[in-house]
Amino acid sequence: MEISEDNILTISGERPNKYKTSENNNMKISKMECQYGKFSRSFSIPETADLDKIQAKMENGSLEVIIPKAEPPKTQRRTIQVQ
Repeated sequence: MEISEDNILTISGERPNKYKTSENNNMKISKMECQYGKFSRSFSIPETADLDKIQAKMENGSLEVIIPKAEPPKTQRRTIQVQ
């Protein structure tokens, strides 16, 4: 995974051709975007995202990407004395 300077998240990888073998004939797949080979997908990240806290984890063949929102800057309350 990579993030470009213009807030584009690109996920790329390569899937081996293991689904067309005779030993996997009993495997049921509901939807697969590409069976094998290289793949790449790009997404634009909103400006309100906290780029330093992006997390990703792979579990059971599914990639989960968590992009938290950045906290808005806190305004400080000041007292101004009138002369």
